[in-house]
Amino acid sequence: MSASNNAFHMAIAESAGNRHVTNLYKNLLPGFYPLSHSLLSSAKLSSFSYKDYFARVSDEHQSIIAAIASRDADAADKMARNHAKLICERVMA
Repeated sequence: MSASNNAFHMAIAESAGNRHVTNLYKNLLPGFYPLSHSLLSSAKLSSFSYKDYFARVSDEHQSIIAAIASRDADAADKMARNHAKLICERVMA
C-alpha cells in the first residue's frame, strides 16, 4: 500500500505543476506510512482495522481519480479535503 499510496499522492502533486507542491509531497510522504502504521497499531482493536482503513484509502483514491477523469474539479476538491481528514481521524482515535 505504501508504494501505491505514495505514487497516487505524487501524481496529484506533480499534476499541480508547482515544484514547491511537488517538493512538499516528496518530503512529507515518507513519514505518512510509518505514522499510519503506528496509529493503527495503537488503536483500539474494535475501532478500525487495518483492512478497513486501507480499503477506505483505496476507495477514496479511486473516487478522486474518477472525479479528476471526469473533470469535476469541485468533486475532486471535496473528496481530496475529506481524504486529508483521514489521518486526523486516526490521530484522534
